[in-house]
Amino acid sequence: MKLFSVRWRLNGTVSANDLANITTVVSGTSYQTAVSSDGRYFTAVFPGGILITKGNAVDVTIQGDVTGTNASGRTVQFDLDKTSDVYFVGQLFGYGVGLSAVSTGTAASTGTSLITTVQPWFDGSVFTITGASVTTIAKATTVPAQNIPVNVANQPLGGYVTDFSGEPVSIQSSVFTISTSSGQTGYITNVSIYDENGVVVAGPVDASGVGGTLTFTDTITYPLGKHTYTLKGKLPSTYTNGGTIQLSTNPSTGWTSVTGQTTGNTVTLSTGNFTMNTMTVRAAALTFGLSTSPSAQTIVAGGQSVLFANLQLDASQSGEDVRINSVPLHVDQAFVAATAAVTNLTTCQINDAGGNVLNYGSNVVNSLTADATTTIATTNTKTFSFNNSLTIPKGTVVSLALKCNVGSSATANDSYRFKTFGGGSGDTLTFTGVTSGNSTSATITSSQAGRQTIAAAGTVSVAADSSSPSYAIGAGGATGQTIAVAKFRPSNEAVNLTKVGLTLGGTGASYSGPSGAQDLVNVYIYNGSTLVGTATFTGNATTATSTLLSTVNLPKDVDTKLTIKADLADIGTSQPGNQGDLVKVDVLDFEGSGAQSGATIQGGAAGGLTSTTGIRLLNTYPTVGQPALPSTGSGSAAAGKLIRFSVKANDAGDVGIARVTFTVATTSGVTIAGLGLYGYTDSAFSTPISGQGASGLIGTTITATSTSDVRFGASSPTAPVEVPAGQTYYFELRGSVGGLTTGSSITTTLLGDSAYSTLAATSSLSANFVWSPNATTTSNATHADWTSGYSVIGLPSGGLIQTVSY
Repeated sequence: MKLFSVRWRLNGTVSANDLANITTVVSGTSYQTAVSSDGRYFTAVFPGGILITKGNAVDVTIQGDVTGTNASGRTVQFDLDKTSDVYFVGQLFGYGVGLSAVSTGTAASTGTSLITTVQPWFDGSVFTITGASVTTIAKATTVPAQNIPVNVANQPLGGYVTDFSGEPVSIQSSVFTISTSSGQTGYITNVSIYDENGVVVAGPVDASGVGGTLTFTDTITYPLGKHTYTLKGKLPSTYTNGGTIQLSTNPSTGWTSVTGQTTGNTVTLSTGNFTMNTMTVRAAALTFGLSTSPSAQTIVAGGQSVLFANLQLDASQSGEDVRINSVPLHVDQAFVAATAAVTNLTTCQINDAGGNVLNYGSNVVNSLTADATTTIATTNTKTFSFNNSLTIPKGTVVSLALKCNVGSSATANDSYRFKTFGGGSGDTLTFTGVTSGNSTSATITSSQAGRQTIAAAGTVSVAADSSSPSYAIGAGGATGQTIAVAKFRPSNEAVNLTKVGLTLGGTGASYSGPSGAQDLVNVYIYNGSTLVGTATFTGNATTATSTLLSTVNLPKDVDTKLTIKADLADIGTSQPGNQGDLVKVDVLDFEGSGAQSGATIQGGAAGGLTSTTGIRLLNTYPTVGQPALPSTGSGSAAAGKLIRFSVKANDAGDVGIARVTFTVATTSGVTIAGLGLYGYTDSAFSTPISGQGASGLIGTTITATSTSDVRFGASSPTAPVEVPAGQTYYFELRGSVGGLTTGSSITTTLLGDSAYSTLAATSSLSANFVWSPNATTTSNATHADWTSGYSVIGLPSGGLIQTVSY
C-alpha cells in the first residue's frame, strides 16, 4: 500500500498560535504540515505516496516548536479522529483502503497513546508544557583559589556555574558580595562577568565599598545546560600582600527579574547564598636557588653534557606569571685558586625540562672564574644570559638543568661545585611581571649543588647475579638452557657495552674431552628478552668472544643483568657431547666505551669474572614427584601404604632406575611385615610394571620390626626399571602393619643424595637413589652409566617424607 496523507486534530489547552514549525515525520523524513483556518486540524500530504511493502510498517510522528509566551502549564495532544483521516491506496487493484477501528488496548495497559473503536480512533499522548527550572547554581570549582596581583586588570575574583532546563532564562540584575581580610583599603574596580568562551556577559562595574557589593544591571541570559562564569576585575594597589578576597551571591534574593525566554513566565530561584573560592593577594614574586640534586659524585674526564646543577625558579607565591632573561651563578674548583680561571669546563648551557637549550650561540658559557671553595664573592659571578626570555607561570616551580663539557685532560680528584649567593650582599636577579610589566628583584637563596669529582675513566664490575641458576642436570640436545646470569655495574659513567668474552674454564668445570667446546652447539646472550649476542666455541677452544648484535647501554651505578643461554650437544653414538661433563660458561672479559668520556673501557680475569655452578650434561634425566596417599578405603593408612612417589623420564630418553632407598621410623610396638616396593604405569596405581615381580613388586620384601630407622634398598631382580622417555611411572611402598594403637605413627623417607657420583656400575655406587641416563644403550647393572640422585628435580638431598598416623 501507499500512504498519501494524514490529518491530525489538535486537542488539549494549547492553541495553534502557541506552536510553530509543525511537521509530520515518516521514517525519518519530515513533511510540511498545514494548519486549518480554525487552528484545529493539521494535514500532511505525501506527493506520490509513501510505499509500505506487504508485511512491513512505518512510524508516523508529528513534531514542532512551542513558541507561545504564555504556553507554560498548558497541554498539547494530537489525535486522529477517524480511520478516514489516514489515506491508503492498495497497489494491487488501486483502490482506497478502509481501516478497521479495532482497539489495541486501554490507557492502563498501553499508556496515553492507543487505538480505539470510538472517536478519536488514535488517541494521542498528552504532553504538559513546562517553563524554565533550575538544576544548579553553585560555586565553580574550575575557577580555583589562586594568587592574584594588585593593580592588574582582569584578575579572577571567583566563579559560578548555572544549569537551567526547559528554556533559557534572563536575569536583569545580579548582586555579588565582597569579603576581604582585615586591613584592606580601596575599591575593586572594572569587574566583568565572562562566560566559558571568554565573552563578557555583564559589566564592567565597580565595588560599592571595601567589603561592599558588585551590582550588575546588565541583563544576562543563561542558556540551557551547564555553563561556567568567571568574575574578573582589578584590585587596588592599597590591598596588602597576603590579604584575601572572597565573593558570594544569593540568587534567591540577589538575582532579580528572572524570566523564561520562551514562556515569558517568572522563574523562581530557590538557591541560597554560596561563596566562591578564595583569592589571595600576592605581588609578583620569584625565588631562585639550586637543588641538592645531583648529589656529590664522580664524573669522568672527557664527559659531554655532564649535569652539574639543577636550577629552581619558584613562583609558587607569585600573583602573576613572571619572566627572566638571565641567572647568576658561581663555581669553585678544587685545584684552582679563587679568582683564577676555571679549567677543563666548557660549553656550559642551561636546558629546560623539555631539553631545549636556553643559552646558545654567543651566549654559550666557555669561561668561568673560580670562587674559593669556602666563600663566595660577587666579583666572580657568572651571568648566564638567555637568547629568549623565560616565563615562569605563577603557582609553579620551574627546574632548569645546567650541563657542561669536561675536558679530556681534567685531572683525577679535581672537582667542581656550582653555587648561588643570596642575602644582603649577594647577587641580583631581576624579573618582570608578565601582566603588570613591573620589574623587581628575586629572592636568591644561598645554595649549592653536589660536588662533581673527576675520576679515571669509567669502570665496570661483573659478577654472577643471585638469579643465576644453581647446579642442575641438562639433557643432551636441549636448547636455550640458562647457564648463568651476569650483572654488569658501571662506576663513574655509563658504559656502552660492545663485546663480551666467555670461558669454559671456570672453577670446578670438568670435561672428558679436549675442552668443553664439544658439549656446546651455540651460546646466546640476552638483555631481558632481547637477544644481544651469540658466541660459538670452535674446535678445542675454551674461550669465545661475542661482538654484540646491538650495543647494550649500562647505566651508571645500576646493575644490568645479561642472561647466558646455550644449546647443549647431543649425547649418544656418533654424537659430540660427553656424558657426565660439568659445563660452565663464565664471563671472561668485556669491552665497551664510556658514554661521556668516549674512552675504551675493558675488564677481565683469567679465571672468569663470574663463578657459575654449571650444568651436568647427561643424555636424559628423571623428575621425581610425590602423589598423595589416599586417606580412606583400600588406600588408607591401615592398609599399610606408607609412601608414594613418581618418576618421569625427560623427553630426551629413557631413564633406568636401579636403586631407591628408604628409612622407616615407627612409634613403639609397631611392626611391618612383607614391606615391599611396587611399581605401576598409571596414576591410579592399578597397572603393574611389566618384567618385575608379582603385582609389580620390585626386588624382594622385608620385615621391619625395630622402632628405630630401618634402611633397605629395593632393586630389580633381573634388570633395572626403565621409564620410557616422556612417561611417568608410579611407585608405592607398603606392607602389613601390626601393633597399632591410638597415636601410633610411621614416618617414611625416600632418601636423596648430597653429592654427584661419577658414572659407574651400580655395584660401585653407595648412593641412595641410583639411576642411568642410558647414554648409548639401555644400561644394565654392570655398565659404567649409573649415577646418584644428586640434584634430581623433585628429590631434595634430605629426601621425600611421608608420615602416616593412626
